[in-house]
Amino acid sequence: MYLPEYPLAGNITRLIFDVQNLQNGSNLKDLLASITITNNLTTAKIDGINDTNGEFSRFMNVSAPNGVFSLNYRFLEEGVHQVILNIHSKNFSLALASFNVFVQPVV
Repeated sequence: MYLPEYPLAGNITRLIFDVQNLQNGSNLKDLLASITITNNLTTAKIDGINDTNGEFSRFMNVSAPNGVFSLNYRFLEEGVHQVILNIHSKNFSLALASFNVFVQPVV
C-alpha cells in the first residue's frame, strides 16, 4: 500500500510492504528485499540511488525481519510509476511482486 492514497508529484509518498505466507496469512520472517521504481513517462528522481539515465531507482538489501518494511519516495513527475519488489529469504530464493502508483499533478 502507499500513503497518501492519492500521491502528488513532488511530495513524499510512503510505500509500505507487508509480506505474508499465502497459505496461512502469517508474515514471513528474515527477508531481504530489493525495490526498483520505474517512471514510464520521463525521468524519475529520488532521495536514494538512481541509474545513469534516471529512468529507474533501486534500493538494495532492505531488511525486513518481521516481513513488514517501508520506504519514503519522492515522485517528482505525474504519471504511472511501477514498483517492482524482489524478495529473498533463507527458505526461498526469489519472489517477485509488482504494482503501479498513479501520481497526480499538483494543481
